[in-house]
Amino acid sequence: MILVVGCSHPGIENIVEATTKIDPHIYSVFGGFHLLGTSDEKVTATILAFRDKWRIERMAAGHCTGQFAFAELVRIYGPNFDIAGLGSVVSLPV
Repeated sequence: MILVVGCSHPGIENIVEATTKIDPHIYSVFGGFHLLGTSDEKVTATILAFRDKWRIERMAAGHCTGQFAFAELVRIYGPNFDIAGLGSVVSLPV
């Protein structure tokens, strides 16, 4: 399952949780996670939940994710993090 979101105003965690009811294995999430203005602690907890709770393997964050969240995604996901911006190309498994 590849989950593509817009600006995630309802909360990226709520969207991911609802998606796991359709398919519990989400390979990747692409889009804006709407974490601007969220405390650093909450951002880190959210990203760790992506990895540890939902076991999402690859993340591709966009415009409204926020600079701290981008930095945490790089720190936590390393090479499994991509910026989902205009013109970005992300290879997916077949």
